[in-house]
Amino acid sequence: MSARSACSSGIAARTSTRIVELETSKAVVEVRAGQAGIIRRIFCQDGEWQNIGGVLALVSDAANEPLAESAEVPGGAAPMLADFEVV
Repeated sequence: MSARSACSSGIAARTSTRIVELETSKAVVEVRAGQAGIIRRIFCQDGEWQNIGGVLALVSDAANEPLAESAEVPGGAAPMLADFEVV
C-alpha cells in the first residue's frame, strides 16, 4: 500500500480526523483517528509503501507527553484500531 499524509504532526485531532490515505491497486482507504488527541508523529512518508499492520502515526493525549525513540513500539502502547472507509 502506498501512503499519503492527510495532516501534519502537532495538530489537535478529533475522533475521525483523517490521518493518512492508503492506496492499493484497487482502492483508496482513508485512515482516521480513533480518538481525540495530538498528532505527534506520522511515520509514513508520501508515496512510501507500507506493510499491513505497520505503525502509521502516533496520537497522544497531550503535546508534552514523552515519546519513544522507536516507531515499532511507540511508547510501549498497544496499537489502536483506526476507523476507515473506502472512497
